[in-house]
Amino acid sequence: MEGVGRPALDTEGLVEEFGSAALDTEGPVEEVERAALDTEGLVEEVGSTAVDREGLVEEVGSAVLDTEWLVEGVGRAALDTEGLIEGVGRAALDAEGLVEEVGRAALDTEGLVEEVGSAVLDTEGLVEGVGSPELDTEGLEEEVGRASLDTEGLGEGVGKAALDTEELVERVGRAALDTEGLVEGVGRTAFDTEGLVEEVGRAALDTEGLVEEVSRAALDTEGLVEGVGSAVLDTEGLEEEVRRAALDREGLVEGVGKAALDTEGLVEKVRRAALDTEGLVEEVGSAVLDTEGLVEGVGSAELDTEGLEEEVGRASLDTVGMVEGVGRAALDTDGLGEGVGRAALDTEGVVKGVGRAALDTEGLVEEVGRAALDTEGLMKGVGSAVLDTEGLWKRLEEQPWIQRGWWKRLEEQRWIQRG
Repeated sequence: MEGVGRPALDTEGLVEEFGSAALDTEGPVEEVERAALDTEGLVEEVGSTAVDREGLVEEVGSAVLDTEWLVEGVGRAALDTEGLIEGVGRAALDAEGLVEEVGRAALDTEGLVEEVGSAVLDTEGLVEGVGSPELDTEGLEEEVGRASLDTEGLGEGVGKAALDTEELVERVGRAALDTEGLVEGVGRTAFDTEGLVEEVGRAALDTEGLVEEVSRAALDTEGLVEGVGSAVLDTEGLEEEVRRAALDREGLVEGVGKAALDTEGLVEKVRRAALDTEGLVEEVGSAVLDTEGLVEGVGSAELDTEGLEEEVGRASLDTVGMVEGVGRAALDTDGLGEGVGRAALDTEGVVKGVGRAALDTEGLVEEVGRAALDTEGLMKGVGSAVLDTEGLWKRLEEQPWIQRGWWKRLEEQRWIQRG
């Protein structure tokens, strides 16, 4: 299969020079333009959203995933859970190795992060010269500009985003964190894991107590949140009238607006970027990634392998749970994906109402729009560029890509000849 335009599938051989949405489950994929998937071989010079779970990804443009090997020179949203990432642009994740000269949103849970730009998380190592939103739970931070975190020491005279885990922070301006004491009259992004937060402006967190009259982004992991405005988390209790970015890991969230995460319970009427690794997510919008099921507050194309991020934005992955009504680029390898929009992958479950470039290798795809792949199941009401090696084809002759002469090429393929 050479010179194929979009949504090509080659399950046994070699795919070269594909346009978009190329899949090669056994061999190497080279020079793929966009949305290339190679689960066993090697992906090189891929344009966008390339996935290579076993091999090596180099010089990839956007949304690259390499869980076992080494990713170098990656542009944006690079993921390397075992190896080493160097020279990564934005949203780089290196769970085991070393991240250097990372631009923004770099995560290094075991190694060392140096010269990082923004939104850096280093739970075990040392962060020096970091710009904005840095976290260092075990090591030492020096010359940090904004949003600094010091879990063991004492922050005095800090302007913005001060963290003091043992003392008491009062009347802090923005992004104040107090894990043991009490925060009162806090403006924005207040964090109080043991005490009580009252009349908080925005992004308040109270893991043990009760948060009332919170306006936006309130988090209560143990207690009860009532009348919350936006971005609320309640892992044990019940949330009512929540608007945006709600997270409820144990309880029930109803009427949630945007970016909701519910790892154990039930999320209904969620709009965008919802992740539910254990429960049920309905009417979800777009794109969430969390391999363990505890992502909160993530911005764009970020991965938290241990579960400490909030408000995930785009490009999401749910490898264990069930995603329903997902918008774009949703991946559910073990659960169930329903109402998926674009580039949805469900290798174990069932995908229903899929829009474009959906892949379901084991389950059933129904009402698929364009470029849907179902290698084992059955497709009904398929639109355009659909491959079903065992099931049923419908309305294929009416599609533009058939009329442009692709039918002759398709007839030559093995999966066409098999009926």
